[in-house]
Amino acid sequence: MKCFFYLVFFLFLFSCRNNEKSQIYLDNEKRLMDFEQSVIDKIDSLTKNNLNSQVNNQRVYFGLDSLNTFNIKQLTGHHKFFLYFSVEACPPCIQETIERIKEAFPDYKKDDEIIFISPDYPKRFRINCHGKKLLTLENRLGIGLEQENAPFLFTLNSDLRMEKIHIVNKNDFQKLTDFLEELKSDIRE
Repeated sequence: MKCFFYLVFFLFLFSCRNNEKSQIYLDNEKRLMDFEQSVIDKIDSLTKNNLNSQVNNQRVYFGLDSLNTFNIKQLTGHHKFFLYFSVEACPPCIQETIERIKEAFPDYKKDDEIIFISPDYPKRFRINCHGKKLLTLENRLGIGLEQENAPFLFTLNSDLRMEKIHIVNKNDFQKLTDFLEELKSDIRE
């Protein structure tokens, strides 16, 4: 009988302990879900606040060729899109974004409609950054999104206003793939 009592007592303690662990697990799951939702909300807010923002019309050039400068306005067009990233951005995010671009646009290296911009990437990568020459800016674009250190893609209209924006979320690369498919459809029109 004494053994039975100890067995019941230990089962009770074990059960209580498992309930504590279950509660801790559920609390952690809720915190994670809340955090993921806050990231989504922040991205939605940044997208909304930067959509239709006007970028600075400035002199730019590709790679290191500062003798061949032109106004950024010359890069506006229906079929062009830009990938903006900072050296401070998450390297796996940049890499995965470029991999998704490669999947959607297999000849992206030769495609002049796809433009990479980085205000602070090391000069040694300006001529060949993932197979493309980087667009070198005289100044920053002049939009709030630049301060976020998150890679983003965008299109510009002829007034230098951002028409479409996609901010990379490393927890949801499917949205990036969908955005690239949308851009691909626009190009086919």
